[in-house]
Amino acid sequence: MSAVFRRESEYTFKIYSNEEERMHIHVLCDGKETKYWLQFLS
Repeated sequence: MSAVFRRESEYTFKIYSNEEERMHIHVLCDGKETKYWLQFLS
């Protein structure tokens, strides 16, 4: 299951709760999708 958490112009940002353990987001635009992994620095 995915949740749209932001729409910005033609971009849609989604999260998938059960996809994998590493935190990441999906960005969709013009029928294409990419995934960005998040790393928080302390």
